[in-house]
Amino acid sequence: MSTRGRRSRAGSDAAVRVVVDAVTRPLAARTTEAFDTRDLAAAIATRFGRHRLEHRAGHLFELWHKHSFNVDAIRKGASVRVEVTAACGEPTAAADLRIVDQGRVLDEVQAKLYGCAVAATRALARPKYRGMGRLVAEDRREQIERVLDKALPRDPDGIYQADYADVRTHLSDTVSHGDVRSARVSTSEVHRAAGDVARWGDRLAARAAGGEILAAAATGAALGGGLTGAVALVRETARVRAGETTAAEAACTAAGAAARSAVRSGTLAGLGTAARVALRTARVPAPLTGGGLPGAVASAVLGVSEAAISLARGDIDSAEFAAAGGEVTFQAGMAWAGGAVGQTVLPVPALGALVGGFVGQLSATLIVQGLQLAIEALRSDDSDGVALELLEAEAGAALETALLLSATGAELSEQIDASVGTTVVPLVDHALWTGIVDDPATGLAELVNLARQTDGMPLFVRVDEFDAWMADPLTSLSLSANWVPLSPVKARPVNSGPAPDR
Repeated sequence: MSTRGRRSRAGSDAAVRVVVDAVTRPLAARTTEAFDTRDLAAAIATRFGRHRLEHRAGHLFELWHKHSFNVDAIRKGASVRVEVTAACGEPTAAADLRIVDQGRVLDEVQAKLYGCAVAATRALARPKYRGMGRLVAEDRREQIERVLDKALPRDPDGIYQADYADVRTHLSDTVSHGDVRSARVSTSEVHRAAGDVARWGDRLAARAAGGEILAAAATGAALGGGLTGAVALVRETARVRAGETTAAEAACTAAGAAARSAVRSGTLAGLGTAARVALRTARVPAPLTGGGLPGAVASAVLGVSEAAISLARGDIDSAEFAAAGGEVTFQAGMAWAGGAVGQTVLPVPALGALVGGFVGQLSATLIVQGLQLAIEALRSDDSDGVALELLEAEAGAALETALLLSATGAELSEQIDASVGTTVVPLVDHALWTGIVDDPATGLAELVNLARQTDGMPLFVRVDEFDAWMADPLTSLSLSANWVPLSPVKARPVNSGPAPDR
């Protein structure tokens, strides 16, 4: 590539980083806030599900304002946040809410959702709340102010007068700090939502996730074809390569190549965000997978297994199996690796190679597990030996590919300070061998548990020593763990013997 071409490409990458970062980071923060609120809402539903509606509504009232304040802070780029004291392990604290800035407490708020204005006024005037903000529902503020207007002109030396004056000074129907404030909410709105607090939290998270997915997908589409284009790339590449090599190997290499391409073009942030959020909101049975990334892993393995059975029965050919296997495993791999990489938005060739290698390795592991499940199913059905030999050969090819990409990725990760190379890759290897030596169900369970443990962890971390190198617009490096020339692999049955000593 010429110097001018490298500069043009570097300039495009810089523009991509700015756009993707600006679009996805605030939305990701809002989605994270929404999921945190959803979890707290679920906790309220569990703990106070048998309590009176009014009691449950009081806790939801605090959470509602916490969420809307924090969303407004994120939108305005402010560092202040509101936290619920009970959720911080302080259920007996005088304040219900705290306004904090990077751990420093700025203000405290007492929230009351009383139906009776007189009772609410008296409760808010307790001496232990002096100096705190007093938060009430939108439709109760005027009523409480009228009660205070009648009480304050009385004897100024009265026993409650100082506390009533303090309430009047600090009374509000929003939580605010500077130009950041929560949204007003009425008593009836909170009571309606308190009828099913968990559902309220689910809807909140779904709306936030939906907004992030749309923005991320639009950004990805504008920058490099979007998720649909990447999936189509995997599908078509796998179909083509299936004629050159085994279907399993084609699926693995196509998935990894698409991931590498996504990083290089700058679309991984949008793709990773869309995949991650979509999976977090997917309705996957929690007892089976735990949802989110574990659900993606389990679904991918089951998808490969179904496609493998269709291949063995002659319902689809090897190219179609490669396309199906590449598609489902690519999406799981992007959800695993893409989200963390997308947070830093680094379209660096070396990083792209590492991501491609990891997604390829993970795809190969998922394909091996899926093929193992299919083989077990066919054996229980007394299927013919030809069908079993076909799937065992494909599983052997996927195993060889997984091992090659694992070794290459581990070596490359040392150059980029990526925890994926020192922690996740070996654990994926272990899950792979567990599924081969023990049984596929055990291997799948280990892989799902690994996904549950690492969901949301940053797998790829930029080191300071690479800052100058990455900033150099003339730097050009082309590495890909997923484009190592692969000689045709002589497939062997994956159950033919024990795993080598690892």
